[in-house]
Amino acid sequence: ELRYKDLENLSKIEEQAEALERERALFKEMEDLALRDGLTGLLNRQGFDAAMDGLDLDNTYWFSIIDLTMFKPINDTLGHAAGDAVLKEVGRRLTIQFEKKHICSRNGGDEFAVVARSEDGREFGEVLGQQIKSIFDEPIEFDGREIKIGAAIGLVQFADEVSNLMDMFAAADAA
Repeated sequence: ELRYKDLENLSKIEEQAEALERERALFKEMEDLALRDGLTGLLNRQGFDAAMDGLDLDNTYWFSIIDLTMFKPINDTLGHAAGDAVLKEVGRRLTIQFEKKHICSRNGGDEFAVVARSEDGREFGEVLGQQIKSIFDEPIEFDGREIKIGAAIGLVQFADEVSNLMDMFAAADAA
């Protein structure tokens, strides 16, 4: 037979359990936010490194480093708000094009990365390169202006051309 005191204790235990669940959810959310770039919503460098640590290196991957061209002049002539708009839009386009299937990140400044798992060899790399390039075909609208953006895109195949993650990063950057 339950007494009032027992019900009161049970209610407190349930409240504590709910508070603990809220705290866990908040901690998970904070952890996720720490791995994301605040401007673009893509993985940041820490998130990218964590995702890279989780790769099954028995698979074939293509790794791309994307550096925006003429980004500094955009910041210098149109202001940092324009530069931020460009970074956000590039992040949005990368998300739409790749994030559901591949790893996308903003590693800092105007540098982005895409890592894609492939079973199709060189043909996949060519398609991936074209898909990345297509992100920069359309100008970005900001404050009534059209800003044309371009990118230097380095693309390497992991395991074929390089055998460890640091070499892959360096090879893509050099490419």
